Amino acid sequence: MNPRELETGSRQQAGGRHGRALLRGHEHCGRATSRAAAQRRVAAPPLACPGVALLEVVLALALFFGVAVAILGGLNTCVRLVRQVRMEAAAADLAVTLLSEIEIGVVPPTDSGPNLYEEPLQDWTWEIVATPVEGPLAAMDVQRVEVILRNTTEGYVYRLYQLLPSGKEEADTGQASAAAAETGGGT
Repeated sequence: MNPRELETGSRQQAGGRHGRALLRGHEHCGRATSRAAAQRRVAAPPLACPGVALLEVVLALALFFGVAVAILGGLNTCVRLVRQVRMEAAAADLAVTLLSEIEIGVVPPTDSGPNLYEEPLQDWTWEIVATPVEGPLAAMDVQRVEVILRNTTEGYVYRLYQLLPSGKEEADTGQASAAAAETGGGT
């Protein structure tokens, strides 16, 4: 054998150890290309294994869906919190309004309810619980007036209380002035 044949034969027998030096392109995935084929593809870079592109697409989709789920979960939490804040604000407004009506005398400060609100607020009920104050404040003749608001659809309950005059003095004063007007006496 001539030296050139020996060299070619030794490359083939070595399991491609020397032959791999001539290979370009897909060495990492087992696809071999010759040096001439690699030189023909100089303009475009050689493609990786065909499965790598599919793997990249699958990973990109998984990443996209993971981020989408996280964003949608965050939006869901935001919507839920906004609904809760709206409900708390509406309940606080209704409670303050009802306590104001009690203070000015439109609604009596006696136990009442649960009562339904009218049309735009039909999901809400209100209740008044008046209890006399005991202890050191009992001498001041005040009562604890608690307003309880319930949203029947959401199951939300809001309570607000305030110490108000018990109304016994006003009732006594009103009866005395009525009696004075009947007898013709007055000041």
